[in-house]
Amino acid sequence: MLLVMVLDKSHEIRTYMTRIMSMTDLTLMTEVTDEQRDYLMIIKSSTKSLLKVFNEIVNEAKIQADKAIE
Repeated sequence: MLLVMVLDKSHEIRTYMTRIMSMTDLTLMTEVTDEQRDYLMIIKSSTKSLLKVFNEIVNEAKIQADKAIE
């Protein structure tokens, strides 16, 4: 059940994380203070890390789903 939910929502979750990264990149191209730039870089780095972990979870869910079918 949980595997199906993860796989079903994976595209939607990735879309939101990609939007966060894109908006962060756009904001970094504007005039920001050094402190704001530091915060934005933390957001960017954290979002990339979160996306990596999420992709690992999705990959594992796919493996488990394939095993359940066999």
